[in-house]
Amino acid sequence: MMRALLILVCGMTLACASNLDVERARALLGHGPPPQALPALEETPPSDLPPVEGLVARSGVLRQIPLSWEPLLGGDVAGYAVERSKQLEGPFQRVGAVVGRFQTVWQDEGHAADGLEDDTRFFYRVRAYDSKGHLAAPADSVASASTAPRPPAPQALRAYSQLPRMVALAWDPVLDPNVGGYVVQRSPAARGHFHAVARIAGRFHTAWVDRGLGDLRVFYYRVASQNAAGGVGDATSPVRAVTKPEPLPPAELSVAAQSLGRNALHWEPNVEPDIVHYRIFRRRSGATQEEEIAVVGGGNTRTEDRGVGAGEPVFYSAQSEDADGLVSDRSDEIAVVSRGYELRADPDGDGVKLSWSPEIQGELASTRVLEVHRLGARELGQTHEAHFEDRAAGAGRVVRYQLVGVRRDGSEAPPSEVVEVRLPPAAVGAR
Repeated sequence: MMRALLILVCGMTLACASNLDVERARALLGHGPPPQALPALEETPPSDLPPVEGLVARSGVLRQIPLSWEPLLGGDVAGYAVERSKQLEGPFQRVGAVVGRFQTVWQDEGHAADGLEDDTRFFYRVRAYDSKGHLAAPADSVASASTAPRPPAPQALRAYSQLPRMVALAWDPVLDPNVGGYVVQRSPAARGHFHAVARIAGRFHTAWVDRGLGDLRVFYYRVASQNAAGGVGDATSPVRAVTKPEPLPPAELSVAAQSLGRNALHWEPNVEPDIVHYRIFRRRSGATQEEEIAVVGGGNTRTEDRGVGAGEPVFYSAQSEDADGLVSDRSDEIAVVSRGYELRADPDGDGVKLSWSPEIQGELASTRVLEVHRLGARELGQTHEAHFEDRAAGAGRVVRYQLVGVRRDGSEAPPSEVVEVRLPPAAVGAR
């Protein structure tokens, strides 16, 4: 087969030696040394070379148009020049050239400042030139082709809502092999300005998660295909997604029961099914900072605060947290006055009569009665009743008293507020 080709080449165009010049023939067939540099091409005087035949331009290639033609087998053919136009009737401009009679293929990729775009049609003609660089007359034969179209939009775009601070997207892969990835676009409104939030490489990478969003946020998404040259096609119709809302604050926070140094709190269960915690906060009167006093499991709606003083005014609020870590706003604060002893101190003849709540006393095993001084306190006695008499107070004195309850388990309840009484001068009861 090779021998036949070599004989054909020698017989058609060249003065071959009597013995076949194998190396020269191979060079003519395109397998020899590199072709010579492109000479300067001139229109005048025109070469008498015949027109090129069999010009074919192929469509559908990504930002490229391949050309091929039949070689001219006769005449002083040094190569071919390629001309291009955007209209059939021209004007045509030279965009490339090849060296060699049998170099009959060329690929249009555009110039640096004139790259081919997607879905663009061009018209081509090819002219031979001789060894002196003279071009043949323009041929009547013109071939046209288009670059690959812009990539189609993906199908079946889905958005998954009710996720914590995120939206998940999925779509079907585009079958066009020119597609190299996708562009995800987002907008806060269906008709609003969409901007790219992700560029995903890979034709079969058809899922993406938009993270770091707020709670109960509405977004609209669309996806466009991107080809390997960076061209972006039309986007899908927008789809709507809503992030998961944060839970509601606990409702109806209230005091269910009170005892000395204890406030029992209650609230209504949240409507959300995935509450894992309730957090209860206390703020003392006059304080700017609050304290977290309890973390209660989502199935419970009660807790106790055992850190309050007798008769102390405090403020409570609550907060809920769901399984995804979303936290509600605080509930409205409620103001609570903790149970106190309701201690009274009244002058009584030559002493002072103390009394307090029988209900509080009923919670205690006994009560210590203290006289409070500037430098400390002195215990006057201990009683099982809700009253006590100090017969040694002294006329004209200002006396301060305080109670400390002793619970049935032996622990001490919070002390009472200090009550002050001024004895009249006429009072009898010198110590």
